[in-house]
Order: sequence, then C-alpha cells, then structure tokens
Amino acid sequence: MKHFILLTTLCFSLAASKAQHSPNHVEDTLVTYLNDVIQQDDHILPDPNGRVESVEISQTAITISLALSRKTLNSFSEDDLDEINEHLLPLLPDLGIPNYFVGVTVNNQFVRLEDFLEEEKIILPTPSINQDKPQYFGTRSGGDVAEELPEYYTSLGTANKGTLTNKTVWLSAGHGWLYKNNRWKTQRKNNSGIVEDFGNIEAVNYYLLKYLENAGAKVWTVRERDMNTNEIIVDDESEGFSMRGFWAKSASDGHHKNYRYVYSQGKATAAAVYTPQIPEAGWYWVSTYYRSGANRSKDVRYIINHAGGRSVVAINQETHGLTWVYLGRFYFEKGQAGNVVISNQSNDVNQAIIADAVRFGGGNGTVPDVIGGYSKKPRFEEASLYYTKFQGYPFGVSDVAVRPRYAEWELAKGTWQERNNACYVSWHTNAGAGKGTGTETFIYNGRYTKGSPSLRKFIHQEVVNDIRKEYDPNWRDRGQKSANFGELRNLRTMPGALIEIGFHDHPKDVEALKTPRFRQIAARAVYQGIVRYFAARDNKQPIFLPEPPTHLSAVNVGNSSIKVSWKAPKADGAGGDEATGYKVYVGTHGKAFTKAITVNNTSHTFLNLQANTTYYFKVTATNTGGESFETAVVAARTPKRKQQRVDFLIVDGFDRLDKFAAVKQYDGDYLGLTERHFLERMNSYDYAVYHAQALEKAGYSFDGATNEAIYDKTIPIMKYAAVDWFLGEESTVDQTLNYTERAILKQYLNSGGSLIISGAEHGYELAGKNIDDNFYKNYLKSVYINDDANTYQFAGLDNTGLGNINGLFENGTSSLLYHVDFPDVIQPYGGSETIMRYNGGLGGSAAVAYLGRDFNVINFGFPLEAIPDEHIRNEVIAQAAFMVAKPKYPIVDVVVNYEGNTNKGGIFAEDLPNPANVSPNPFVSKVSIDISDVPSGRASFTLRDSNGNRVKVVKWSHQKGQKKYIKIDTRISKGLYDYEVKVGNRTMRGKVYKKQ
Repeated sequence: MKHFILLTTLCFSLAASKAQHSPNHVEDTLVTYLNDVIQQDDHILPDPNGRVESVEISQTAITISLALSRKTLNSFSEDDLDEINEHLLPLLPDLGIPNYFVGVTVNNQFVRLEDFLEEEKIILPTPSINQDKPQYFGTRSGGDVAEELPEYYTSLGTANKGTLTNKTVWLSAGHGWLYKNNRWKTQRKNNSGIVEDFGNIEAVNYYLLKYLENAGAKVWTVRERDMNTNEIIVDDESEGFSMRGFWAKSASDGHHKNYRYVYSQGKATAAAVYTPQIPEAGWYWVSTYYRSGANRSKDVRYIINHAGGRSVVAINQETHGLTWVYLGRFYFEKGQAGNVVISNQSNDVNQAIIADAVRFGGGNGTVPDVIGGYSKKPRFEEASLYYTKFQGYPFGVSDVAVRPRYAEWELAKGTWQERNNACYVSWHTNAGAGKGTGTETFIYNGRYTKGSPSLRKFIHQEVVNDIRKEYDPNWRDRGQKSANFGELRNLRTMPGALIEIGFHDHPKDVEALKTPRFRQIAARAVYQGIVRYFAARDNKQPIFLPEPPTHLSAVNVGNSSIKVSWKAPKADGAGGDEATGYKVYVGTHGKAFTKAITVNNTSHTFLNLQANTTYYFKVTATNTGGESFETAVVAARTPKRKQQRVDFLIVDGFDRLDKFAAVKQYDGDYLGLTERHFLERMNSYDYAVYHAQALEKAGYSFDGATNEAIYDKTIPIMKYAAVDWFLGEESTVDQTLNYTERAILKQYLNSGGSLIISGAEHGYELAGKNIDDNFYKNYLKSVYINDDANTYQFAGLDNTGLGNINGLFENGTSSLLYHVDFPDVIQPYGGSETIMRYNGGLGGSAAVAYLGRDFNVINFGFPLEAIPDEHIRNEVIAQAAFMVAKPKYPIVDVVVNYEGNTNKGGIFAEDLPNPANVSPNPFVSKVSIDISDVPSGRASFTLRDSNGNRVKVVKWSHQKGQKKYIKIDTRISKGLYDYEVKVGNRTMRGKVYKKQ
C-alpha cells in the first residue's frame, strides 16, 4: 500500500510537470510495486520466476520490460500475451499517458512480446462447393401448393431501420469457460459475485445487441447470443421436417449429409416446414443453416410461426453459408404449436432456395476441447474458441486471437456492402489489484486498421460522458489508449476498439457493474458511439433512437373498442433523440407479439374488437435513428356486451430492476455463488399478463395501466368498482406506493372502492420503514410483522374461498419468474381477517381480507404473479376477485339468498361470522330471491355463462313482500355465471358459482 501511495503521488507530480523523462526513483518505485503485486498473484505472468525488469515513462508512452525465461519465450502464445496485458497494464497508475508497450530486453535492446509469436497466417474462407443443378418439375398431386400457403407467405417482413441500416457490427463479449491447467475454468474469478466472463455476455446480449439491432444494424457475435440452454435442431432428415411441393436432394453436404433445394418462383409452389418439439415455453433465438452459392436467392423468406403470430424474415443465401445465421428472437409455447416455414416465393426468381436446418435456442456446449472434452456448460458461457468452431470456423487455438480472426473470416463471406461498413467492438471489464477504477478504451499500438482511432474516440467519450450524466458525476476517465491486445492486433479489414467499462475488483466499480441501469447506460453509450463513428465517417448527422414511452394505459371506451394511451419519452440528457412516431403492438398472447400499428400521436383506439376478449399492448417510440425499447405490457378485456361497464382495473406497479434482483446461482466449486443478470428472471415487465389471464378465466372484464398513469391521473381510478394493483418486489428506493398513489387509493377506498393489492415489499416499506404505517393499518387493514416468512409455501384458510388452495411462490428455480426473496409476514387489523397463511418458516398471515361497509381490501404479503403453477395462480386471483368485486349496478335493498348464503348486492354480508365464507354465492340447484321490500312490478331473473349465453330466464309478476325460488338444472356445468335481477326499473347484477 505504501508503494502505491508513493507511486501515485510521484506520478501525478510527473504528469503535472510534463517532464520529458521521469525521475529514476519514480520508475524504480513503479518496478518495486509491480513486482510486489506479481508475487502475490502468480496469474499475471506465464513464467513463475518472471518479474518486471524496468519501466520507462515518457509523455506519450509507458514501456515495460520483463524478465522472462528463454523457455517461456520459446513457447510464448497469444493467450500469454493477452494475459500479461490484461493483468499488468491496469496496475499502472492513471497518468493520462496513451500508449503502452510490453516486451523484454535482449542484448540491451527492447523487443516487443508479439515478436516471439509464431508468424500469423491469414486464412480466408473457402468458397462453398455447389453441385446443385436446376430441377424442372411440376407441382405434386393433391392441389396447388400456393392455395395451401396462407397469404402472409407473400408478404416480406422488414428488419428494423435506423441510422445503422446497412452497417455490420461485430461484438465480442470477452472471456468464457476455457479448459486450462487441467480443468474447466472461467478466465476471470468471482469478485463479490461478479464474474467478468458472465457480466460481459449478459450486458452485450441483453442491451448492446438490442440497441444496435433496433438501430438497423446487422449484428454478429463471437460468443453465443441465446441464453436459453434448451436447443432443438430440425434438419431435412430429422423428425419434425415436412415438405409441400417438390424439393430436390442435394449432391453436396449440408448440416448433415444432404440438404433440400428448390428454385424460386413468383408465387409459392413449394414449402419446407420445420416443427420443433419445444421442451419449455419461453424465448428462443431462431437460426438457420444452409450452403451458400452464387446461384442462391437473395430474399429467401422464413416464416416464423410463434406464440404471438407470424413473422417473416428475409435471408440472402448467397452469403454466410455453413454457419448458423440468426433470424430473430421469438416466444414459443411448449410442444409443437410453432414452426418455421421456407417457401420458394421470391422476387429473385429462378435461383436456388436451400432448406437444410433450423435451430431453436442456444443449448449447451457441443464442441469439445482438444484435451478437456466437453464443458457441459451453457453455450453462451463458453469461450469464443468453442463457439466459433460451432459456427464453422475451422481454425483457432488461442481464445483471444480466434475472436477477431473468426470475425474477419465470416465478414469475408458477406457482401461488399458488409465488408465496407463493418466495425468490431470488444466489451471487457478490468482488474487492477483493487486499486484501479474507471473506464479506458484501446486500439492496437501497432498498425491498426483504418478508422480505429475515430471509433475509439466516439465510444470512449460517449461512455464516460453518459455515465457521468446519469450514474456517477465523478466517474473516472482513464483515457483513450493503445496496447497490444490480441483482439485488436488480429483485425485486418475493419476498425476495432476494446473498452474496459470498469474494474470488477474495485468496490465502487463492482457496485456499478452489479447494477442493471449502469449496464444499460454503458451499452446505450457504446451504441451511440458507434452511431457517431459511422455518421462522422459518412458525413451525416447522428440520430439516436428514442427512449421508451411512459404512462401506458389501455381503456375500454365502449362498442368493443380500446384506447391505448401513453406519454412521449424525454429527449434530453444522455438518452435518445426525440420521438417522431410510435409503434403500438397488440396481440392476444401477452408475451409474444407480431405486427405493430404505426401512429404519430400518443394514443390509438382499436375499433371493432371481439367482445369478451383479452388484448395485450406494448408501445415503442421511433424516429429515423431506429426503434426504442418496449414499454411494459398492459392488458384490457372487452366486456361481453358493447356498452357494459368494465369490472376491474389492473395496475402494474412493479418497476424495480436493481442489483438486489440479480439471480444468485451456484456456478460450481471454482466460482461458488455468483450474481447473474437474467432479466426475464428479474423483471420481465409483462406480469400484467398473469393477472389478466386469471381475471379472464374468472369472467371479469378489465382495463390496464402502469402506475405512472395512475399517479399522474391519466386514468380516473374512481370509476372502477374494483382494482387489482400488483407491486411485485417494488422496493423502498423505488417507492412501492408514493405519496400521490397513497392519496389516490385513500380517496378511492373512502368512496367505497374494492382493492386487491399484492407484493413482497410494500409492508416492509410502508410499515416496517414507517413511511406510512397509518395507511397500511387503516386502509390496507394490516399490521406488518416480519420482512421474511422464511418459506415459499402458502395455504388458504378453511371457511374462505381459498380453503382448498395450497401452493408456493417462486423460489428461484423458474426460467421465467423472479425469485421472491422476502415475503412480508402480516396480520389482520381493524376488522380484517386472515384468509391465507404461510406454511412452515415463521408461519403467520400471508393475506388478509377486509370486506366492510365502507370498502373492501385484500392485502397479500407476496406477489401473486410469482406463483409458478398457472392453475393455482388463477384460482387465488379469481377467488380474491370474487370477494371484493361489486355488481355494476348494486341495489342495496335487494337481498339474494343462495342456498343458505346471504349476499347483499353482490357484496359479502358484513354481519356474517366470517365474511369470506361466500366465494362467490355458491349454489347447487336453486336460487332464492328475497325482494320482499321492493315495490311490486314486472320481475325477471337471467343467468348467463362465461360466454354470455343465457342458461336460465324466469319472468314473473312480483308483489311486494313476496320471495321467489328459482330452480336451476343440476346438469349445468360447474363454473362461474352472471346473474341479472330486474324488478320494474331496478336492476341488480352479480356473479354466482355453480358447485357440483
């Protein structure tokens, strides 16, 4: 430590004085310091007896001479050189000196370490062998194939367009699992839960890749981009492959022995269908494999039939053959519901169209190490050395060197446009013995590729400036530098830059690297730097894609129409440019969407929708720079009848995405417990889907909104009879319910509203942190007991609608749900009663219900959307809805008896011993109606099923003081029904439940 303090003091003094040569004692102190660190970490130098011999410092360069044995130099590898540079250079103080050189002294002469490497051979891709001959054929028997192919086959989909359209960006996410020293290990160790090998790929795959593609770029990666470890490959010889029309079999090899081909025509006369057996619902990258050639179609249409609909992607099969080419990321349900279809319709007619193999998912490693065999690790976690071989690159020994060499090799297989408009960016984090901090960006310190200094400048400046603007105003700028990194040295045609985002062994930087928001800021800045580079090169104005819209809502406006509204994103600070338009995505699946409606305003009304149908919406902002990231998903369900009022409002109050949401995972004895950023398991921003599905099955209609639309009063919450407000794991920092939201809920409940509220932190924040304990007690009718139930199991209490329900919420094993770390333990207050308890752990109440004369509220101490069992989740939400939901037009003087259970106007009777006893209004064979206090008049009783069909209609002449008994056919199905009682001009509507 003393060496470091002395060194820093002397070096800053040196930098300030701008001396031509550093004093000997400064250099000697630096040598001593570096050798001290080397002795403590034998990983820095490949020679166990190696040491730093001398350091020379000038105004423009730091030159380090090492003492290495002849044996080490004789076997010196590119990996050795990069390990020295990556471990040694960050140990140097931040002097603002741009260039670094590392070598050895031979015969009193400095020799760079790269001179000891074997002479590099430049390997170009071998042109694909093409032995296919044109085949002339008629259509198969059984009819015209074109008639069997839906119309969407003829519509060519378009990729995102923006300022990076026709640009190709190569991304390297650094290190990964590698077999070395007789074991599989990551190339960087675990530092407070962060492993560089994982953090790099997570940041690149979730953020940077998406920014670039949304801006129109074609993106290639040197590590696997799909983090789904399921993998299904269907080729032309496997189960799941089928054909329509005539396809010839090739004489050349493909994915396996052969492939199929057909010649393109103006209309579809043939189609190949790839149907995978999807083992688990979720997101899958889809990629295709084919043999390229000069006679191939330039617009081969791949029709992806996924859970959200159909998407069409065009691929130029003249290029990038014998590798996996990605079509996009799509959501598939479990089973064989989805497929990929290739038809022979093309604008590029009389060209060969290849049907070989299609892959779904990323899988686990299938390329063995020459010594260590298979890693048995997720492919996206493996080093580039194995992924590039999986992608068809036949060479490579050094993991570092293979990254740019494969990129150059694959780029050479592309079009001239790709080759002339490409760049290479490597994303890393640093290590400096716990002393270094901040961001630095490198190019090669030898003959770098043209454009590299400009690319480095724009990326570095953008990253440092944006981090300072939006995360840490004191973030350290370590400068723009040059060094001999293999990823940069081995580039031959495209400009390249390597950025060290921060230090994964410095406490301050570790906190940043653990933060999703920091990763997104950094990724957005790298993308913006790339935009600036190409704009400057092409003499154009850089335009950045916008930030996402906010305040999203979807509201029924009558006549089976839904109005979707939002607010324009801000266009200031470090973010995107102003939005000039929007895309409104609509679908009935919830997680998966297909086409979008393009609009210029901040609202759009969908007219003439299906009645009694649930629709899901998300919105993006657009400009000439590209398309923003998406909003959260909101849901709305149209009522059964056009003018019928909506039952519920679903409010998404779960915005939190921070380091505490990271997935804690045991990654073997080498790494131990790590903190991983799998965003779909942290906050996928589509949990409204689960609440909507449950309310739909219970027969309710609803609108949907994000909480921002509520506290900005875009949505008038007072008009809703019932509200389902979910908070997930919203935290104290993010405010589970802010002051305005609490004020709105107070007003709503004071006016007689009904509320279901759920989450794992609002009790901890409001009562545990004493933000508003009065609100928690007097309006949520709960007392906060403990921050963690120490169990994941719950059970409904007998004599409630939840009495037959036992289940659990997410414990960290699901691939699509977040881990509920700290469920609140609560207890009833002010007239409420426990309706659900925790099983095991600390026990105690998991949910309480207050069904009073003034308002209704059910408060859950854990998130309902985090129940992984769909049936249990739906039943819990439905039963809670039955308890609180009021009829749309209640008449308080009409009392309806259902075989011994009393319910006033659809609201549970307050004078029952257990107000949750009715769930809701169960009956077997008869319903008795007590309207004795209602004046005489014509009366009717109508019972409807969940589809709005009339099951029973009874009409009679009512006399005041009379009761009516209505018999119901015992053969009607178990389930939820709507009833309507009319007496004169009075109407009462509600719901009843038919028991077995």
